[in-house]
Amino acid sequence: MKKYRKSLLLALFLLPGIANARVEACVSLDSLPSSNIDNERLILVSESIALCPQEEVIRGTRFKLKASNITLDCGGNTFDGTIPATTEKASRAVDSAAALEDVAIENCTFKNYQKGLLLTPATLGIGGANYATGLKRFRVKNVTIKDIGVYDANSPLGGEGLIVGPYSQDFLIDNVVVENTRLSGIYLEAYSVRTRVTNSSFIHNGFSGSASGREAIAIDASSENVIANNLFKDNKYAAIATYKNCGEAGVARNMHANDNLIERNTFSYHDNYNGGAAIVIAARQGAVLSGCSDDAMPGYGNRYFDFSKHNVVRENAFVNNIASIKVMDSFQTISGNTFHGTSWNDLSDPSVKHKMVYDVVIGNAQLAELGAPVIGVSILDNITRTSTTNTSGRTFVLNHDSTAAFTGNRDQNYGCLAEDKGPGNACAELETILPSNRCEVSVTACPAHPRGNWLDATYGSNVIQSTCAARARQLWDWCRLDGSGSYSVTTEFFKNNVFLEKTTYNGATR
Repeated sequence: MKKYRKSLLLALFLLPGIANARVEACVSLDSLPSSNIDNERLILVSESIALCPQEEVIRGTRFKLKASNITLDCGGNTFDGTIPATTEKASRAVDSAAALEDVAIENCTFKNYQKGLLLTPATLGIGGANYATGLKRFRVKNVTIKDIGVYDANSPLGGEGLIVGPYSQDFLIDNVVVENTRLSGIYLEAYSVRTRVTNSSFIHNGFSGSASGREAIAIDASSENVIANNLFKDNKYAAIATYKNCGEAGVARNMHANDNLIERNTFSYHDNYNGGAAIVIAARQGAVLSGCSDDAMPGYGNRYFDFSKHNVVRENAFVNNIASIKVMDSFQTISGNTFHGTSWNDLSDPSVKHKMVYDVVIGNAQLAELGAPVIGVSILDNITRTSTTNTSGRTFVLNHDSTAAFTGNRDQNYGCLAEDKGPGNACAELETILPSNRCEVSVTACPAHPRGNWLDATYGSNVIQSTCAARARQLWDWCRLDGSGSYSVTTEFFKNNVFLEKTTYNGATR
């Protein structure tokens, strides 16, 4: 059987001290067997492929993964789903046969497809799949997925950037950029478990044209996932939404969106004014839905229960979100996060002004009316800079008879939050003790802040060095409201109390 990846031993005479090196040979795309399906060039991938880099964009091509233990290395090439000589988009960039294991997709850019990567057990669907047919241990690394979906108001098509199919297990999605998808950037399907999404960026996803839009990451009846060390910016309904849908198309989902970990991410500039938030837990609680096979809430003919418990949201940074965290099911932990924000111009429409409303809001009206309000939420050791800038006048909000335990929550000066900001907050006043891993921020003469000079040392719970540098740019954007050249923003990153990096922005330039 022909192998598409070869090893060559080359002598590198031009490099002193290096006698030889092993180099992986690459192959041209045109050398691969393909077929034409509805004007799309379809390449079946049954063995590992390493493509040679080429300057021109490759159009109208899609891949289908057919075997386990293989790698699709795109060689850094860009694939455009626009079918040559047309304005149509290919149906997807990559899809998969069932029951595959240990597959890697690396070093690719996919844009202008109806859908991006459909890593799902072929056409089985949720009702026909199981853990035997589900995909296992897929790795998606160094991949960009952008401009996905057809936005035609009369005939919208597709829009998901990457789908982790039903019953999938132990996926790793690392160093990925997902930008401008019509629907969810990443969709974790029912019964999928233990997906890790790390070191990635999600920008301007979910702008489907509907009032609420979609999220950057949807966790639908999927459990034990880890979302860590990512940047979320300017997504529509939410950055992350957890939920169990109501049994659409008659297919019940018995797994709940439980036991997920969301940590050390940055969430900023989310366009979530219509009931969303940067993170929404149990996003469909009491929602008006149709086409459902679940039992409706008693007394509500078209509203349904949602289930998403025992999730942990910790050590994240929230910067300029209308709402940061919305909780509509019981037994969650929210700890060690930092909240910053005031008002800002919409990134897509600068004529629209947004303002902070609250950091965390808990509760659901329908659950309260049914005598089962949200309970058991722990709000621990968070730090907020928004207590004086929230338009609601509140920071952590309990609605609809919900209950939560507040402990150790503090303002930007490490003072204990007042009762109206964190009800029942158990907190002892203490001297400022900086964490060993921290991002110290100093700002001079910022016109957007009521004080002329201030030190913000509250960003320590997010320990990512690159995020600390980005914090300087975010504050610089916030400060330059009057075009003054007199202010400066500096961040200093410390790890284990050792200074590692300093970033400075001055006045109207950077």
